[in-house]
Amino acid sequence: MEGMSNPLEEIKMSAPGPAKRDTLTQEKFKKIIASTSDCGFPQLAQVIVTTLYGTGIRVSELINLPYIENPNNLEALLIPSIKTKKEYLLPLLPWVVNSITEYIKGERSRIPADPDAASFLFLTPKGKKLSKSWINKLLKSLCIEAGIQKNITAHCMRHSFATNLWKNGANLVEIKELLNHASINTTMNYVHLLPRSNQRKMIDEGPLAEIVASFWRNKSL
Repeated sequence: MEGMSNPLEEIKMSAPGPAKRDTLTQEKFKKIIASTSDCGFPQLAQVIVTTLYGTGIRVSELINLPYIENPNNLEALLIPSIKTKKEYLLPLLPWVVNSITEYIKGERSRIPADPDAASFLFLTPKGKKLSKSWINKLLKSLCIEAGIQKNITAHCMRHSFATNLWKNGANLVEIKELLNHASINTTMNYVHLLPRSNQRKMIDEGPLAEIVASFWRNKSL
């Protein structure tokens, strides 16, 4: 359209380097989710893994999410991005919404939150604010329990989200917007232009279509 820039023009055509971070397939993600049942705080463990893997949110944004008084009709989160200093809408797939809702109505409602941490959505079992190191230790423990020999961190979950979208047909512009990247060149480092299906219908008709469609719907509100 006239007056609108083409995001693809930003792409530098230098060959991307090899992937440097471990990523999770959907099968391994399911194994990690199954391992949360043996955790002392299964709902918290599950909601952290699910939200990271199912949204691509930055861990710095995850730990600063505000508490949600009423999760009914939850479809998206308005994120005050620490990286870009701007708010952006983060769409939520139904299974992410369900996990957040169950946590709020379950374990979160029973946690005696510290006064300084009560305003945050996700808290440790002792009622304190989460930290990046706490989350990464949790992920390491869950991977060991699930028999996954990979160094999976919170940021690896973000790469996994981008990689899964790319493999299933989402284009770079869509992934850039969902990850809230300032430059599409950064997005290229996340997907590494891995082989993927040439069938656009994979993203238009498959389960991952929900998150792309939801994003553009919420962005227009």
